[in-house]
Amino acid sequence: MVRLLFASTLLLSAAAPAVAQWVYVPDGAIEASGVFLTPRDLVNDSGAGPLSAVPVAGLPETSGLAAYEADSNGDTLFVPRIAIELPGPTYAMRQDVVRATGAGLVLELDGSAAGVPQSVAIDALARTASGELLLSFDTSVELPGLFVDDEDLVLWNGAGFAPFFDGSAEGVPTALDVDAASYDPVGNRLRLSFDTPGEVGGISFEDEDLLELDRSSGVWSLAFDGSARDPALAATDIVAVPEPGVVLPVAAGAALLAGLRARVRAERRPATA
Repeated sequence: MVRLLFASTLLLSAAAPAVAQWVYVPDGAIEASGVFLTPRDLVNDSGAGPLSAVPVAGLPETSGLAAYEADSNGDTLFVPRIAIELPGPTYAMRQDVVRATGAGLVLELDGSAAGVPQSVAIDALARTASGELLLSFDTSVELPGLFVDDEDLVLWNGAGFAPFFDGSAEGVPTALDVDAASYDPVGNRLRLSFDTPGEVGGISFEDEDLLELDRSSGVWSLAFDGSARDPALAATDIVAVPEPGVVLPVAAGAALLAGLRARVRAERRPATA
């Protein structure tokens, strides 16, 4: 299955109504709307018309992104699909969060130091209004003082973890895994995508779709229908959704990472059972 790293932004103009913009990265080669996409591409989707893709320069062809977030200051946060070497040298693993700035790559969250087992991977990444990280994992995991399932989100405040979203309490079947998330603090809304098709809150969806939860009312709705945008997206799985309202300039994002020389380790870490 080809999966997409997925981003939502909102572009505002005084002369035109708001236009939803999606930015995503496939973890396998796919052709959509006549554009050939690779795992290193940032794909700009205005919601109508042709797609455009910009390679993320500096990342080897064998690397990719497991989770992705656009920070409000222009930095990029991401989780690597496989280990990459950072300045130091040190390595960022699948349970780590990396920050890309104009000066280079730095480790934003050292998952192992925070208590995330090495067999567990972060597969969804978002932020609160005050900058805390929101994380979901690819399997149920016991963190320091907290047990979470893969349909949950936890908050990392720089010192410890705290519960943020209990998926099963909000009607998410335990068989589903949250693999994309963003949080809109103004509207108190979560946007989520899952690893497989399912039904939540009476809404049927596929893994290329995006659901929205109004946390105040508990009402779910369909925010993005991937296959309706392009039939080729029916083969994809959305895996990340940056914070709504953050404008992500695709070309600038590519330039931000250009020349950073991230290098993939020779061997892939063992897959999570």
